[in-house]
Amino acid sequence: MSIHRFNARRDANEPELVAHLEAHTDVADVRSLSALGLPDLLCQHINGNYFFIEVKTASGRLTKPQQVFFEKARKRKSLAFVCVTTGDCDHAIAATGARG
Repeated sequence: MSIHRFNARRDANEPELVAHLEAHTDVADVRSLSALGLPDLLCQHINGNYFFIEVKTASGRLTKPQQVFFEKARKRKSLAFVCVTTGDCDHAIAATGARG
C-alpha cells in the first residue's frame, strides 16, 4: 500500500513557506509528505527534533483525517503545527527549538 496520494493538492503558499524553512538556520531538513491525513511537511530542527507542518491558506481548514492526526500527535506529545505565514513557521521552529 502506497502512502503517496496521486495528484495531491498543494496550497498556493506552500512554496513560500518551504523556501523560508529551507533558508532558516535552525532547520536541518524539510521533506514533503503526500499521504491522506498527514501534514504537508516533515521538518528536522538542528537540535534533532522533528516537527510536522500542515500548510493552509488563510481560509483553509483541517480535513477530518488531518484533525485525527493532530489529536493523536498532541496526545503523543509530538510537535505538529498549522502554518499560514512565514511567521507561523518561525513560531513552529522556536517551539521545536525550545524542546532541546
